Amino acid sequence: MVIWGGYDGSYLKTGGRWTLTTNLWAPLATKKAPAGRAYAAAVWDGAGKQMIVWGGNGGADYNSGGKYTP
Repeated sequence: MVIWGGYDGSYLKTGGRWTLTTNLWAPLATKKAPAGRAYAAAVWDGAGKQMIVWGGNGGADYNSGGKYTP
């Protein structure tokens, strides 16, 4: 499972990946991450090789996004 962004008093530019077999969370790299945001849409591409994050709100509506490739 992969999570990204959110809001805890500020718009988050972080995420994590949970592994079922180990029951552990690992942080995602944020070097090329999109701006912090909440309410974004996230989907896996058709091949299941990358997660696309798009839109959301970070104080204003975004028309931008990024991708995560495990």
